[in-house]
Amino acid sequence: VDGFEYKYDQAQFNKLKKTIGKQPQPKPIPKHGLLFVDIFTKYTHVEPMDHNDSHNYLEALKKGFEAMGRKPKVIYTDNDGALSSNSIQHYLADENMKHIITRAHAGVAERQIRTIKFHLDQRKEHNPRPWTVYLPSILRRYNNKEIHRTIGMTPNEARQPRNEHAVKTALVLHKIHQRKYPEINIGDTVKMFRKKDKMDKERIPVWDPKKRKVLDIQEVQGQQLYKVEDWPNLLIRSDLLLIR
Repeated sequence: VDGFEYKYDQAQFNKLKKTIGKQPQPKPIPKHGLLFVDIFTKYTHVEPMDHNDSHNYLEALKKGFEAMGRKPKVIYTDNDGALSSNSIQHYLADENMKHIITRAHAGVAERQIRTIKFHLDQRKEHNPRPWTVYLPSILRRYNNKEIHRTIGMTPNEARQPRNEHAVKTALVLHKIHQRKYPEINIGDTVKMFRKKDKMDKERIPVWDPKKRKVLDIQEVQGQQLYKVEDWPNLLIRSDLLLIR
């Protein structure tokens, strides 16, 4: 009798395992997110990613551009290895999008990341749930309800064609007020910014010791970009130190 009971229970267990195996398993919670922000309107989107490799980055880019409503002419990022991969660079080239890589930090994006994380932490503190549950409502509120200090309106209002002139004027006035770098001209000598390694001591300088000449200056979407010798990518002004 005991042996029969054992065999019966084991058979039921095996049947249950097969049934569970056929049912869809819950999808794991994404560990990463790729943030998009329109520097003109401040409209923001976050695309969750399972992994931060080049394949997932590429899929997130495609979905993110669609969510933003249009593909940009220029994207501006920090020096992330996945974004510099051949597959993504080929995609951007095929879509005729210029990729500007800063050697420092993508300041606007990093500020938005802190804002989104702040709202996520607030909600999770009172009701712990996966961050992706709260993300859509946070983005809706940010884009439709929060008035941005620089442009004086919400991101969705700034996206309206009738407000384009007002937004441009506000951004230009803010840029003039915040200007703090001396002008750089072709032929000037500069040093490039470099990120410190986590293990670098405080005395290690943030400026590359090599001095370089400015070879060309290009204007892209109202932003001046600098071509320096012995460096393949265009650089923004904050990545350069003018040597007198």
